[in-house]
Amino acid sequence: MDPPAYSSTTELVDTSRHELPTYNEVTSSSHRSSRRAITTHEYKMHLKRGISWVALRVDSKAKTPDHLPHFMSGDTVAGAIVLDMQEDTTIKGVTLSFTGDLIAPNTASFEFLKIAQEIYSSKGDPRSTNAEDTENSPPPPRKEKLHGNVSWPFSFAIPREVQVKSGRNTNTFPLPASFMERGANITVLYRLSITVFRGMLLPTCTVDTTVVYVPRIKPEAPSPAIQLAYQERCPLIGPSDDQEGWHTLDPIIVSGTLFNARNCGIVCTLSLAKPLCYTRSTTIPLFLKLECTDTQALNMLSTESAPTVRLRRSIRVDNRDPQVPGSMFMNPNSDTNLDKAVWWPSPFDSPTDDQSETRILQGEIRLPQSLVPTAHLHHYHVFYSVALFPFQAVGFTAAHPTNTPLQSVQVEIATMFAHGPRPVSYSALFVPT
Repeated sequence: MDPPAYSSTTELVDTSRHELPTYNEVTSSSHRSSRRAITTHEYKMHLKRGISWVALRVDSKAKTPDHLPHFMSGDTVAGAIVLDMQEDTTIKGVTLSFTGDLIAPNTASFEFLKIAQEIYSSKGDPRSTNAEDTENSPPPPRKEKLHGNVSWPFSFAIPREVQVKSGRNTNTFPLPASFMERGANITVLYRLSITVFRGMLLPTCTVDTTVVYVPRIKPEAPSPAIQLAYQERCPLIGPSDDQEGWHTLDPIIVSGTLFNARNCGIVCTLSLAKPLCYTRSTTIPLFLKLECTDTQALNMLSTESAPTVRLRRSIRVDNRDPQVPGSMFMNPNSDTNLDKAVWWPSPFDSPTDDQSETRILQGEIRLPQSLVPTAHLHHYHVFYSVALFPFQAVGFTAAHPTNTPLQSVQVEIATMFAHGPRPVSYSALFVPT
């Protein structure tokens, strides 16, 4: 079958201003704008008699106040610190901090980010004093005892990058996404906290919250042919007719035994849509070319359930803390097999002759919205790959362990849509549910 005909007058639509919602949210056509309504979160500390006297208020793009505050790289964190004092209360100072920590079990955490602000000091408030006035004179004194309702606003920008020292060198890295997964041996934790310092004999009060941080990672646009297919909702043109749009791996031979009677080998050529960077909640488009002179083996191994191609996540943490020589992390490295590709016969590349020595399947790997994006921070790395495993079919025994990849290619997981039309999931059209 010939490739679909596209209109020469079709113009590509730029939807790059839209971006995906946060972790664990469902993408919907009615909620695509990045300008989501602001949500106010409030965290309080109560006195023994149940009266709230310290409150941290922060605005974010979280879906509801019950969700953790959510921010993306470049966002501004804004809010207020509120003290409600029923009587004269000694307040020495109030500080705010925003921190990022890499935490592994049984070891000291590595603080890679710290933003600190002095909100109030009984010795004077530098934020309310002009620089010209402080050059020749100290800040004006403040009373140590406060009474009633007092509120201080705060605001700061989250940096996109952070500098990490290692020996004599200083390297710059993008901030990694929050990572808090049950059973994982590593955690990336961001926290926003306020501390109220009282008199010498009174305890210090701290109010804090975990914050969800997501970096802005945007793929480059796919090939014009793929963009047109997305826009017109037509089948994708395969790598044979759109070499610019596909990354094709070297052919490999998947070998095994058929019905425990004879050996067979099938030549597999896997192609992934370029660029090798894919947005959460979309898909990784795939083509798989199968070649074999044994028609029976080819028919068995070209069914939709036989090829096994998976997305794999790898987490790597060097066993050294870059700021503590000789320190050790407790084996936090892990490899996890994630979603498996679904397949269907290519609508216009598959041969109609059952005796042909070639079959072509089209497929995709669905990417959950909850995937943590690719990250690299000094010794901490989260990266993904698409891996081809030995085939599985009734009557076929693979020559290699079925849990060991035969071939893989590294890919990147992004958090924003590329320029151009939104990707289309074709499995909904071709794969029965």
